Amino acid sequence: ERTLPAARMRAAAFNTPKGADPAGEVALICPSTLASAISSDDPPLVLEATVGCAASGASCFVPGAVLFDLAAVDVYEEDATGSPLPLPGNYNLRPPAALRAALERHGVRARRRCVVYTQCRRHTTAAREAQERGHHHRYRPAASREGVADPIVAARLVWCLAYAGVERVALLDGGMSLWLDGGFPVAGEPSPAAPVADFFDG
Repeated sequence: ERTLPAARMRAAAFNTPKGADPAGEVALICPSTLASAISSDDPPLVLEATVGCAASGASCFVPGAVLFDLAAVDVYEEDATGSPLPLPGNYNLRPPAALRAALERHGVRARRRCVVYTQCRRHTTAAREAQERGHHHRYRPAASREGVADPIVAARLVWCLAYAGVERVALLDGGMSLWLDGGFPVAGEPSPAAPVADFFDG
């Protein structure tokens, strides 16, 4: 059986309309530009990427940000020690239909701009000690304030969105740290997701 090229696989799996480009545009966006965009007539969908948790544990958020746990789009089956199980497709994106459904649950549409940041933090000495006690997970809640925000978490979601065909995806330059340093407004809690019926609608 022949394997379709990646772009054609995306088009087939997502039922991409004829003539639509299944590959998205990716850019960096600075906090001041995002602040202006949020207050515009056509605000982007802001997503805070998290890992393995329903909430990041953070005490403040970019206004309007929706939490997006990578578990919604990634497959990672592990054994009791935290090691990946040798299963086909493990540590990869979910099947196309499940991936599209996850994006729609989070309000993602192909033509609406998405901006991504994260507050997941890298291991520090304390986190490594927890790992040695059997806690395999690589990231810790932002509330622990250990280490620095790991851009890999946000970059993973950015890549996923672009791969799925979101036309404009941006990574918040400097993340939440630069947002706070700039004195931009914050929200005390994330916004609830507003699901959409069709990834390609609107």
